[in-house]
Amino acid sequence: MARLWRTLYNSRITCPVSETQFLPLGLMRNTITEEVVKREVPLWFFKALFLPDSVPNWVACKAFRVFAILILIDIKEAIRDLVEDQITDDHLPLQVDHGDGDGDGGILVSNSARRSFKFLSTKSWSDAKRQDFIDTQWTVLAPLFSTIGQHISLDHRCPLPFVPGGGKVWVKVGDAGTNRVVVYHAQIERSHRIEAFEHYKHIAVKEFKDQISFEKEASNLEQVQQLNNRHLIKLLGSCERGSAYYLIFQWANGGDLRSFWENRDGLPRTKKLLLWILQQNLGIIGALRDLHNSKLRHGDIKPHNIFLFQFEDGADIESGLLVIGDFGISRFHTQATVNRVGGTNTAEVTVLYEAPEAESDRQLNRPRSRKYDIWSLGCMLLEFIVWFVYKFEAVESFRRRRNASSRDPTTAPGNFFIQPEAGVIELHSQVLEAIAHLRQDSRCQEDRALGALITLIQQRLLRTDPADRAEASEVYDKFKQIVDTACADPSYLFRSDEPGHDTPDFFKSTNASLPIQLPPTPLSSSSSLETTFTRDPRNSVGSIQSSVSSSSREC
Repeated sequence: MARLWRTLYNSRITCPVSETQFLPLGLMRNTITEEVVKREVPLWFFKALFLPDSVPNWVACKAFRVFAILILIDIKEAIRDLVEDQITDDHLPLQVDHGDGDGDGGILVSNSARRSFKFLSTKSWSDAKRQDFIDTQWTVLAPLFSTIGQHISLDHRCPLPFVPGGGKVWVKVGDAGTNRVVVYHAQIERSHRIEAFEHYKHIAVKEFKDQISFEKEASNLEQVQQLNNRHLIKLLGSCERGSAYYLIFQWANGGDLRSFWENRDGLPRTKKLLLWILQQNLGIIGALRDLHNSKLRHGDIKPHNIFLFQFEDGADIESGLLVIGDFGISRFHTQATVNRVGGTNTAEVTVLYEAPEAESDRQLNRPRSRKYDIWSLGCMLLEFIVWFVYKFEAVESFRRRRNASSRDPTTAPGNFFIQPEAGVIELHSQVLEAIAHLRQDSRCQEDRALGALITLIQQRLLRTDPADRAEASEVYDKFKQIVDTACADPSYLFRSDEPGHDTPDFFKSTNASLPIQLPPTPLSSSSSLETTFTRDPRNSVGSIQSSVSSSSREC
């Protein structure tokens, strides 16, 4: 008895997500065998209770969880009640029905089987032991993940079958710091996942404390899964456990795009790498096209929401896949959305990539259009080019230069646009200067892939008036032409595999308020296409600054 108790007790695992202990399903099956049951409950004991010799096999096959509970609470003689009432693992969890106080209490009730069991042995089943059984049973009831996409509802006392995944925990603060969302790196314990989950050993578990936020994102993701696009995050399952709610995804072992820029800064800037970047971004744009064609927009495109999946440890980066994730603020666009009560909640949107019309949409309670994604995409693509050409230091410097300065006093920190006066919005001067500097690099000339991409960004993506921005399908078609040309003619990328170019001071300076001189050659003619649009007069400069101060920002 002591040996089996010690084995079970020491085999409990603490789930890093639910912070509760569970016994792995596989361990119980392998430990509680017919031979072990015979050893723990000798044959003479069965004969004394007039129990058949087949009981040990029945326990090992159909009631090994219940038997494990009896061992852990040190009441093996209660096996008589177990057998006489034919209590199996399928009847768990049980709860005590305390009756009406007239002596009918002490009944264990199975909600799952809609059965009740009246244990006859008052000597073995005191009130305290019944409660021990109720409390301990949750240790053996961690669920089995059997179907991709399934939703599991659990009692708040039930553990989750997750083991540490070796990664850190991210905390994302919502609206006013109240709706906390935590993402865990974990693994599903081997015996609690079936074959369908074998390709997803490492998982990301996104925990919500707010049911509305959970249901919103879960609903968005349900629609996203129907698109079956490999550049859109795959939802493995969902779970609610008391007042906590979980979404389960494959773990992005390559991190997000921003961490990729920082951690992979030393990658040689080869044609192979550039072609991979172009192909992956084409996939991202294709995923946005599919979303928009389904009347869904993402609403928060940024490097932190693009994830890198590398399917083999140590594989070349070119085997990786970039995927759009985090659909927490996505919205479907139907006629009904125009008449909804309350504005779009965008406090979670990073201000850096926010489109110029965002504030007026909030002020006037207008539904955010899918053209919002196109602006954010343009911001991200331009930073990707900066990273490839001049590395991560340049991305950081470019970001700092877009912060408010004496030159552009009304600029929201980090935005790609400015509002020089009330009602007028323009592309940020620092964005225009960054583009001008990029065009001095031979890899960004008009007759090269990056040059063509910069032109596309400037002419059809970073347009302050949403009406002037391209639809996702147009962006995809034009971007595909760039990729197809590069595949057919590698020289379209650049002339040398590893060209050496000095980084302009513009991308080195840490002081964004210093005056900056443009390069001697003029901007591309495409810059002359930049226009401004008039924002609703009810939307003031002050309202932008107020919104920025209360919104979450990237570090």
